[in-house]
Amino acid sequence: MTGIAAASFFSNTCRFGGCGLHFPSLAELIEHIEDNHIGEWP
Repeated sequence: MTGIAAASFFSNTCRFGGCGLHFPSLAELIEHIEDNHIGEWP
């Protein structure tokens, strides 16, 4: 994987349902997904 591909893969951007919010850390991204998207119906 190239550096650019790795940066894309490891970006802390929520892609759940097209959300698109960006977070400074993976932990904050996970917390956002758990709090806002898990259990929601599309």
